[in-house]
Amino acid sequence: MSVAYRYRRGNSAFGAGVSRSFLSNKFNDPAADDTTQYEVFYRIALGDNMHITPSIQYLVNSSFDPTGVNYDPRITIAGLRFHYAL
Repeated sequence: MSVAYRYRRGNSAFGAGVSRSFLSNKFNDPAADDTTQYEVFYRIALGDNMHITPSIQYLVNSSFDPTGVNYDPRITIAGLRFHYAL
């Protein structure tokens, strides 16, 4: 399940989104739990056919392990996308 919002201004855009991933009932690990992802980005136009998009993503329970024993249950990811259209 997810929800997203995008605001455009000229060739640039700001966006935010939230997504929740659910485990199947067939997964028999009582310690496992669902995971949630958050993202914000700003697309910056560098011309008519190219743009860069810095983004920040925040994941809660990224490994489906809420105990944090095997992995850190909260992760922040900084990203930079580059897009060029021919």
